Amino acid sequence: MENHSEKIQDYIEGLLEGEELVMFEAQLVVDKELRNMVALQKEVYDILNKRTPIQDNSVKLKMTLDEVNQRYRDSSNSSRGFIKRWLPIVAAACLLIVGSLFFFQRSDELYELPTMRSEIVRGKTENISYENAVQAFNNGKYEEAGEILSTLLDGAPEQIQYQYYLGLSYIGSKQWSKAIDLLVPIANGPSVFSTESNYYLALAYYEKGDTDSAKMCLNKIPAEGFTGEKADRLRKKMD
Repeated sequence: MENHSEKIQDYIEGLLEGEELVMFEAQLVVDKELRNMVALQKEVYDILNKRTPIQDNSVKLKMTLDEVNQRYRDSSNSSRGFIKRWLPIVAAACLLIVGSLFFFQRSDELYELPTMRSEIVRGKTENISYENAVQAFNNGKYEEAGEILSTLLDGAPEQIQYQYYLGLSYIGSKQWSKAIDLLVPIANGPSVFSTESNYYLALAYYEKGDTDSAKMCLNKIPAEGFTGEKADRLRKKMD
């Protein structure tokens, strides 16, 4: 398989642009292994970012993953490229196992939203607005975050990450119908946000009393991994 490790990280961080972004997302559509690699690394980052405020160990784990990726980038032309190509994914899998073993589960975990990461996106103005949305979202000010993200999405409707976090902002502010409208196309698409969109879409349908649609969304989520475990618990809550 073509070496995608560096591009996976750039894609997750929203750094791919233009033709490079189009080509990568086109490859995601036809390459199941690539989709799995992207989903795994993103899931690990979400778990670690979610736990860092309250777990010192998780900070160390996040640093470890960051260091693995940086070392990979610094030595991507090494003769041991085959091993290094898989090193970030192996590290991600190990961290996912460690996280599931050592991090406690909260009673409200089914409704817990992921941490919105601070990232570099297009243009200086967009950066400032996005950072304001990040701060509002992570502080639980979902209506404020939603207003900012709505404006950003109007200016760049192709940015799936704006649409995804706007949908989650509506989940946070319990605007279920608006969340459904935004998350449906992402949940049915090939992007890295597809799996989690199906989960939060299921939550929105459940809150609206449409358990059949909610279960259809949950059935699209792979059983393994953190999101799969949450999906299973939500399914049992409905039964």
